[in-house]
Amino acid sequence: MNTIFEWMPMTEQWFEEVQRCFQAHDWDGTQSALLRVMNEEPKNPLPRYHLANLFRLLKRPSEAVSILEPLEHEADVPAEYLWALFECRMEAGDYQAGTASIHLLPLDRDSSPQRLELALGCARLAGNYSLGLKIARRMHTKGLASELRWVLRVHRLLRVFPKFLRIKLARNFALHALQRCRWRRARVWLEAARAMYPQQFEWPFRLAHLQRISRDPFDPQFHWEFAWLSIALTIQPDRKEALRMRALTLFDMEPGQVVLDEIQQCPGAFSESERLRMQAACHANLQQYEKAAAAYHELHQCGDKAFAQFGLGLIHLEKSEYSFALKCFETAEEELETDDGFQFTLWFFYQACLQFENGIPPESICGQAIIHELDDSHEVANTFDEWDDFECPLCGNAAAGELLWKDHSTNWQRARCSSCGMIAVSPMPTEAQINAIYTRESRSEDSVNRGYRRQLMEALHASEDQLKTLNAYREATGWDGQFDWDAYEASLGETKRCLDVGCASGRTAATFQRLGWDAHGIDVDPQAIAVAQEHGLEVSVAHLEQLELDKLFDFITLVDVIEHVRDPKALMQRASQLLKPGGAVYIKTPCADSLPHRLVGERWLESAEHVQFFSQRTLTKLVEEAGFKIAASSYYVDDATPLLHYDQWQSRRFPQLFQQWTDRLQAGDAVRMLLLKPQP
Repeated sequence: MNTIFEWMPMTEQWFEEVQRCFQAHDWDGTQSALLRVMNEEPKNPLPRYHLANLFRLLKRPSEAVSILEPLEHEADVPAEYLWALFECRMEAGDYQAGTASIHLLPLDRDSSPQRLELALGCARLAGNYSLGLKIARRMHTKGLASELRWVLRVHRLLRVFPKFLRIKLARNFALHALQRCRWRRARVWLEAARAMYPQQFEWPFRLAHLQRISRDPFDPQFHWEFAWLSIALTIQPDRKEALRMRALTLFDMEPGQVVLDEIQQCPGAFSESERLRMQAACHANLQQYEKAAAAYHELHQCGDKAFAQFGLGLIHLEKSEYSFALKCFETAEEELETDDGFQFTLWFFYQACLQFENGIPPESICGQAIIHELDDSHEVANTFDEWDDFECPLCGNAAAGELLWKDHSTNWQRARCSSCGMIAVSPMPTEAQINAIYTRESRSEDSVNRGYRRQLMEALHASEDQLKTLNAYREATGWDGQFDWDAYEASLGETKRCLDVGCASGRTAATFQRLGWDAHGIDVDPQAIAVAQEHGLEVSVAHLEQLELDKLFDFITLVDVIEHVRDPKALMQRASQLLKPGGAVYIKTPCADSLPHRLVGERWLESAEHVQFFSQRTLTKLVEEAGFKIAASSYYVDDATPLLHYDQWQSRRFPQLFQQWTDRLQAGDAVRMLLLKPQP
């Protein structure tokens, strides 16, 4: 936006009027003011650009396209305008026109990862795989380029066979790959068939299904799933299975008005219970609480009584009607027919409401304490067999632990210490066994597939103001009044050093480096480190415990690290040794004593890489014994949790109030702490 303002002078009076209307959410007034300026200054492209952005905000991309199209072939038009037109065509679902726009875009000069990915996606959706291959090569992404080359090869191969055999081959090979979770191979066959028969409903629908079942919870790419479904529905608009899937995708993306509109287009595609759950959640998300309550009452009449009462309880909770909420949670528990994690969730909110009723404000309640009390009173955590082969990595207790669950991929056993409550793999795998997970061949592009490369590129190309809004910086430095990060950073002077432990592809190191820090990073994943080193970052393959440096650091980050190491005590002690007195450490790790863990059950955190599972008590014990002082902390629901456990969470159609109150009550499954090393 800044480049546009500098490129084209403007009449400040009209801009102030537009800005005033926009800030007041007067969309009609904003539109009228911009249209008037367009008529008065027909050669000024700036009001067109702003009007197009207004239409995009209002979800009217086709109108935005018509506003920007006259600028497409103007001489010396800024690249930002061409990108805006391309993005509007993408949002309008006109992928053929979007592909035509790509030839006018400055792909060599503008290496924004989001835009390059969008251009590549447009070419694929339009079936132009030759153009997609050229873009993939510009992105320097070997996996994508290889995949597109195979699409072109398979497309040529299929042409050799008669039509009836082409379709049979594509179906059979794609199905074979799907059954073995070979997502790329399945996508190659489906896209090759789709390129050959672009007007057949089957191929974009199957590609949407593939996109859905292969979702990465850390980088789900909902927009491509939605795009394939939209293409399928342009071919056969009345196919209920596609309409249903698109509504579900939209709920996962943006559970609000757009989902309500979509549900109206596919009557009969949902069961009555599922339809009402979705509608109630969407109304609640839009703060239309009366409509949400009406839907929950109707849901109760349909027989889904426990969930309906829970939804009503959340609405009363949000409106500070604690006695009504208390009654709803009590009724929901009585109506619940199964004894599962949802019952624990009802107990939790019931206990929280009791405290609200007694005058304790929500911000003063510790959800962790409620969870501990419920564990003790209902013996939720004490129903496991003893595990003799256990040695606690935190307190050293060698007495029998409590047998918990096995990871499905490694069969490593998890157990809980009967003394301090620490959960860990037992027996603990060797360092070589853990390292093998990071160096296995099948992991070769995990760091790319999970969006790490894209996040790195964001950090490398963002402005300074944008850098401070990126998650890598905001999560480590934003503490909502608990800690004054700006004052702390100012006290360090001009020379300040930081180390990101578990740096992956280097997004955090790049962010801090561009903000004036002498930034370093280490990780045990050689593929991720190779990506970071390609962009000149000071990173290396190493363990913190083995790191030897001459200079100490002012700040160390340990984001999703301590749960991966055999000896967390040694890790924290080494972090203290590498930190200057008065320095800070930022930690983020999954929290085992959390409401999401109780809701999901033992499948909550199935990950071969995790060998330690901390709670508030065990993490506090770890950092304090290492000599740190906790300066700030928070507990929240990890963004990936609902998708990691789709059946237990997302498919239940909880309203966003559930996650918001779980965060507000500090009962989430991610804990972040800022630690200070005391001055001597």
